[in-house]
Amino acid sequence: MTESNLVESEKSLSYIKNGLETDTARRKRYLLCSSTNRNQECKKVMRSDFYPVFKISAFLGISFPRLPEIAVSIMCCCNVHVILRRLIQCYGDSLVQSIKDNSSKNYFAEEFSTYRRIIYGMNEADDAMSFMVLFTYVACISCFFNTLSVFLVSDDVLGKPYLAAEMACTFIFSVVIFSTMTCSAAEVSAAGEKLKQRVLCISDIVLQRNLPSDSLTSFMIFVDGIKSADISMTGWGMFTITRGFVLSTVGVIITYGVLLFQFG
Repeated sequence: MTESNLVESEKSLSYIKNGLETDTARRKRYLLCSSTNRNQECKKVMRSDFYPVFKISAFLGISFPRLPEIAVSIMCCCNVHVILRRLIQCYGDSLVQSIKDNSSKNYFAEEFSTYRRIIYGMNEADDAMSFMVLFTYVACISCFFNTLSVFLVSDDVLGKPYLAAEMACTFIFSVVIFSTMTCSAAEVSAAGEKLKQRVLCISDIVLQRNLPSDSLTSFMIFVDGIKSADISMTGWGMFTITRGFVLSTVGVIITYGVLLFQFG
């Protein structure tokens, strides 16, 4: 055996011996850590060896305790939206049936007063929830931009399982929140538009009757009040939440992605 081969064999034996000693020492530290949970050095070694596992566990531990709070807030907003939508629908059904049976001046005045109270209650509910709705949209859209930026700028994001899992979970959760909030709020606006269309259809039937001038004037004031009312949910008064808001948001995200891909 030549001298170089002898040196190489000694290095290999030394490496194997040191590796076995290191592995044995780590196993002892793992056992010590599992029994006492007080060895800080052992915890550091475990974090370095199982770094992806710790990252995923840390993300789940930070995110999931807050999920009930976020879910309760979103459910409260969506529940109020559903109540307002049903209120408008029930009012429209009763209004159509009542106008067919009664067309007096006092009746139109009472209905107009009831309608104004409904609109006042909707505005109060929108003022109470609008800031929380705006904050939710800002958080969701920021998550969309963050996810898009990471996947377009970082080349090795798919090579890091913990990072990819974290971004995917956050993105899916934001999409669910954004879709739920938008659909529930857009149904209120759709119910308001449907009420206006039904009142306009009834106006043709009422005008065909031989009503006194005072009753006809009250009815026209009532119809103008319904047509001019703004029945919709807003994001702190900055924008109206409709189904078209989804397309606007998707268009902004696509534009941002194209710019980031070209200039990044």
